[in-house]
Amino acid sequence: MEWVWIALIGLPILGAIGAAVAMASNQNAFASLGNVQGKTLAEIVSVVGEPNSASVADEGGTLYQWIKTSSAGGYHYAMLFDAEGRCVGYTHQFTT
Repeated sequence: MEWVWIALIGLPILGAIGAAVAMASNQNAFASLGNVQGKTLAEIVSVVGEPNSASVADEGGTLYQWIKTSSAGGYHYAMLFDAEGRCVGYTHQFTT
């Protein structure tokens, strides 16, 4: 019967720890990019994964956004790319 209490208390704690570790890993991936200026979307995606959204920007550019939220925290990174597909830089960086 004790295992029921261990499962009821332990599993949510393990889940929260796992979510926090995954969140930190993704945030570290963005930090590992260093200077993003001039990098292609493929180069960035190979490190941080696919963006959550893409929007048309001025002068033929594209704004890509990576967004993650959870009870352990979250992040929102937005990068602007020019018409040639090269990153101009971050337009937004937020982490909790």
